[in-house]
Amino acid sequence: MGITTRQAARWVDWAIIAVMVVLGIFMLLPFAWLISMSFRPVVDSYKMPPSFFPTTFDFANYVAVLKANGKWTEI
Repeated sequence: MGITTRQAARWVDWAIIAVMVVLGIFMLLPFAWLISMSFRPVVDSYKMPPSFFPTTFDFANYVAVLKANGKWTEI
């Protein structure tokens, strides 16, 4: 018995979905990198070799942005 047309179409559909999922993950990686970089101290941002996950989570970057814009001056 061979593969029927319906089974072949199902395999092709699943292959297309798998490729699209992999491409979607690769497209989201730069955004994950940006979020990861926003939680690092400035010194860790220039460290070589770079790491994807920060060693310590630092919210100082967010505080600096909010203070620079004149928002939340009481922080």
